[in-house]
Amino acid sequence: MRIAAGLYLAAWTAIATAVIYVLVRAGQPLWLALALASLLFIFVNGSLAYGVRARQLRREGKQPPRYLVYLFFPRGVQSEVALPRPIRIILGIPIALGGALLLVFSCLMPLSTKLSQVPHPLGAVVLPLLLASLGAAFMYVGYRLLVMQNDEPLLRPRRVAR
Repeated sequence: MRIAAGLYLAAWTAIATAVIYVLVRAGQPLWLALALASLLFIFVNGSLAYGVRARQLRREGKQPPRYLVYLFFPRGVQSEVALPRPIRIILGIPIALGGALLLVFSCLMPLSTKLSQVPHPLGAVVLPLLLASLGAAFMYVGYRLLVMQNDEPLLRPRRVAR
């Protein structure tokens, strides 16, 4: 088992080194190469772990969790909020307002930039989209905190029509 683990780590070291080398030689900054190598490591290891766990749960007759939920939260998500209603309202209002401000400012950001003068025009387009989606997510969480009942989960799964 130690030999297999050592070979696995050696393979990942070689892969990460190759990814970092190729990206730096292509002109990308070192921090970006390190971040992408780390994300690749997390994605591949999470995918392998999900495959093993999903097979194990299916053998036991249980339903495996969704792939992305398992990838980002391998120990599960506790979605129950055990807070009294006044505290949920006090938390929900600033979270929803902060999300709305982030959404508005991220939509106004491309209007105030001159794409011809930006060093990375693609980044000037992608960053506001990411910020807008983050703002929308914060708005949704704030809204859910405001309207949810006491024993209702914060992020409920969508119902599947049968």
